[in-house]
Formats: sequence, structure tokens, C-alpha cells
Amino acid sequence: MNKKQAYIFFESNATLMDNQLRNLITDSIVAYREFFKRFEKEKSEYKFPQQIIENEKDFRKDIEDVFLVVKMICQDRSVIFGDSLSYIRSELLKIIDNIVDVSRKFQRAENSIARSEKTDLWPVSLEDEVIQNCFKDIENIIQHNIDAISHVTEIFDKYIFLLREDEVVDRFISNNTRTRKEYQDEINKYEKTYEAIKKEIPFYIRMCMINIDCVEVKNILLDQCTEMRRRLIRAIYGNIHDQNAYIGKEYETIKEQLNIKGETADKIVELEENITRIRDFKDKEIRNSFKDMTDWLFMLYNVGFRVPEEDLSKINITSKNVREIMDLVNKAEENLSQDKDKFLNKLRDTRNAFG
Repeated sequence: MNKKQAYIFFESNATLMDNQLRNLITDSIVAYREFFKRFEKEKSEYKFPQQIIENEKDFRKDIEDVFLVVKMICQDRSVIFGDSLSYIRSELLKIIDNIVDVSRKFQRAENSIARSEKTDLWPVSLEDEVIQNCFKDIENIIQHNIDAISHVTEIFDKYIFLLREDEVVDRFISNNTRTRKEYQDEINKYEKTYEAIKKEIPFYIRMCMINIDCVEVKNILLDQCTEMRRRLIRAIYGNIHDQNAYIGKEYETIKEQLNIKGETADKIVELEENITRIRDFKDKEIRNSFKDMTDWLFMLYNVGFRVPEEDLSKINITSKNVREIMDLVNKAEENLSQDKDKFLNKLRDTRNAFG
């Protein structure tokens, strides 16, 4: 084979390989397009997440075809896609570039046996009509699906407030004037929200092309409901503990005030004032405080909170002490009467001694 014949041979071989390479590239991209054809619909037929969720409640309805899983996450007190939809779109389209890139720097056969001015096969261009048509078809299919998938975040809109609820509950608890009804309303709110999330937000939303993983976000929202309810209940429990301690201190103070010995006129007057104040005002105040505490206690039982036995024992002691207050008052009145008599007799004896 002379030089001219060799040139013609290798040029023919290169042309054949150019065509084969182009066919491999275009066939791969056409196959890639056919893969996405599975997810192509009329624009009006792409379902929104709310429709998908409703459809999946009926086992007779078809489920959507998927090939990707995208996770929803909580970030900066909002719910977002773990991988942005624009990133997913870009990465899926980039595969076309990667396929075409294979044709670049593909060496000609003759380079393995001799040097040649033409080192590479003719690369396939992204501007190739077949490739361009496939690119546009794939891009449209991806975009139409992503447009529908982008509405997934809307199903969380009703519950986003839970991600900011820590501060709200802390402010609520810090207000010491809150009533039982207000606490009960707040507890009911989180219980109802918990049930609504369980019912309305699925763990997965099988959108066309992409399966949306909502497991992490759903569990976070459910945990927030549980935590906010727990904080409210613990606040009630803390208030009961403090109120019981307050009543206990008031009881000890009353005992001290009623234990005064009427040895002098001033002590007798002081004891009389203490008896009157406790009988007419303080006893009622403490009884009302104890009743209020027990009402809070019953509320805890109604929401399923078990008060520790140690605290129940303390409350039982407080109950006995509260019932004992009027007995202490009556006993103090008897002692006061005796102290008065002793004091008067002492005055009389002193007067007689001085003639």
C-alpha cells in the first residue's frame, strides 16, 4: 500500500468512525429523551401535590412514575427542597453535555501506528439538530414537572409557624396572669395541629418524575407540637409546685402569728389583730389559693400528666394544713382569753399591792 492509498484508507476509516461516533452519541441522547418521555403529559395533566395526596388515598387510582427522590428539609425556619429544583434541572440537562463531551479528543485510528496531522475524530456538536431537538424536548418535560413539584412547599405553609413557636410559647408562659382556659386552649391547639399534620402531610409525595421525601420535616413538625404541649404542661406543673410551696410558707407564718403569748398588753393586742385578720381574710385567701391549685392539678390529670407521688404527698400535707387553720385560730382565741384573764389578774394583784 503506497502513501496515497494509505491516506485514502485512513480517511475512509476516520469518516466511518466519525459517523459511528455520531450515531452512538445521538442514539444515546435520543434514548435519554425516550426515558423522559415517560414523564411527559399535556400541560394541564400535571398534578399538583394536593391532588397527588388525595389520589393516593384511593388505591384504585394510578400512582405516578418516579426515578428521583428529593428530600424536604427545615432551614432558617422554613421548609425547602434539600436539593433546589433549579439544581436538579441543571444536573439532568448537564448529562446531555456529558454525553456529547465523550466525542471530544477521540483519537483517530492511524495515531496508534504513525503520526498524523489529524489527531482526533470530528467531535459531535451541541448545535447538532438532533441533539438540539432532544435537548428542548427533555428541557420542557423537566420544566413542566418541576413547575408542578415546586408547589410541594405549599402543603407545609399552614404549619411553618411551629418552627418559630418556641419563642411564642416562652412568652405565653412568662405571663403569670394566664388562666386555665388559656392554657387549655393552647394545649388543645397543639394537639389538634399534631393530628392535622399526621392526616394532611404524608411521609412521601409521589410526584411525577420525583418522589418527595417529607419524613424528616413531618417528624420535626410533629416533635414541635409535642414539645410545645410538653412545655405548657411543665409550666403548669411548675406553677402548682410553687403555689404549694407558697401555701406551706403562709401556713407556717400563721402558726407563728397565732403562737404569740399574751404576756403584755401589746402582745395581747397583736394576737387579737392576728386572729381577726386570719379568721376574716387570710383563711379565705389561702383556701381560695389551695382550690385554685387543685383545679390546676385536675387539669394536669385531664391532659394525661402524672404528678409524681412525692409531690402528691406534699399537696396532701398542704390540704391538711389548710383545713387546720381555723382550728389553730379557735385554739389561739382560747389561749387569748386565758392570757387576758391572767393579765387582768396580774394587774389587779399589782394594784392591790400598792394599796
